[in-house]
Amino acid sequence: AAAIVRGGGIMLILQSMRKEFATDGVLQRNCCAALGNMAMNNKLNAKEIGNRGGVELVIDVMKRNPFSHDVLIEGSFALETLGSATEQNRRRIESLDGVARCRRTWAKLSGDPEKLEKFWSLL
Repeated sequence: AAAIVRGGGIMLILQSMRKEFATDGVLQRNCCAALGNMAMNNKLNAKEIGNRGGVELVIDVMKRNPFSHDVLIEGSFALETLGSATEQNRRRIESLDGVARCRRTWAKLSGDPEKLEKFWSLL
């Protein structure tokens, strides 16, 4: 992940998530997964992703793909890693109803919204 970040990978991923590829569910899922992985245990990456609109893009992708379980799961993962890494990202996620969106996603996919409590324990 470090080489991807150094090579401008965050910007490339965020650009891929915008309008021109908005309906490509597989690409959107992979972009959410990549952002989540880059933010995991790396506050600098998480901060850059958040500052460049990554939180908003992940939530938008989840809104545009409400029936894609893979997009919803990877989007939830990205939001969890971004939100647990920085306070600013956490506030962004909360202000955009991201926590509630993830709770609804989890409930829809697992049938058990209580399981999400552990998943979101860092927020």
